[in-house]
Amino acid sequence: MKYLLSLSFIAVLFTNGLAEPIKLALIGDMESCAILTAEMSKDNRFALYERTEIDKVLREHKVVESNASDDTLLKLFPHSDLFAIITLKHLIVFNAKSGIILEYITRGKDVQDADAIRHAADKLLAPDPVFLSIVSVRDTGVPLRYKPGIEKTVLALEQELTRNNRIQLLERTHLGTVINERKLSGKTFPLSASTFLIKLEFEPGSEADIINLWLKLCTPDKKQFVDFRVKNIFTDIDFSAKKSVEGILSRISPQKTK
Repeated sequence: MKYLLSLSFIAVLFTNGLAEPIKLALIGDMESCAILTAEMSKDNRFALYERTEIDKVLREHKVVESNASDDTLLKLFPHSDLFAIITLKHLIVFNAKSGIILEYITRGKDVQDADAIRHAADKLLAPDPVFLSIVSVRDTGVPLRYKPGIEKTVLALEQELTRNNRIQLLERTHLGTVINERKLSGKTFPLSASTFLIKLEFEPGSEADIINLWLKLCTPDKKQFVDFRVKNIFTDIDFSAKKSVEGILSRISPQKTK
């Protein structure tokens, strides 16, 4: 599979005038990036700028400004606000300055690619976000045949969390991309701290073929702690994920996360 790095800048127009542009980087499957770029360029709310050949641009600037150092040339590129990683199966949109996941969808399911990016952009501007982080996933005696189900459940839970308008999911998988972007622009930004930490523990139920999930939540200072159980999670993983998120939101900040 061929992949293409395609950096695009988006300027969002508000009713009261031109707001600060939200800069978007599209990364991943070449065909999917091209289709999404074409689709978003038709939306007059966005000003789309493509930058696909960074090395070529750098070489051109070196010819014009032969005295410029590599560090100076790299800082010619502004830091992106959002990254969208597009694979054949998934679309992940995260804050390019902190690595926080804002949107995580299975492509072709529920939400379209462009709508997912717009939703992520809205969450980027949320005035009082709730930061959650899944810090551990473990099982206590779950049969080996259920291991794939654990992975699917964690994925479904992450996706369900990001559907909420106020939830921003902290994970560090994409810090390499964030670090590279900082090198390119010469800018750094503080990483966000978690509001609540989530531990997931899978365990066998009282009957055969039943697996339960314990969700344990605490604040980073461990002053607040709650836990609850979702039973028989593998019967319907998507439903179990929704039920888990409902339980999380009802216990941490029901007013802020609606």
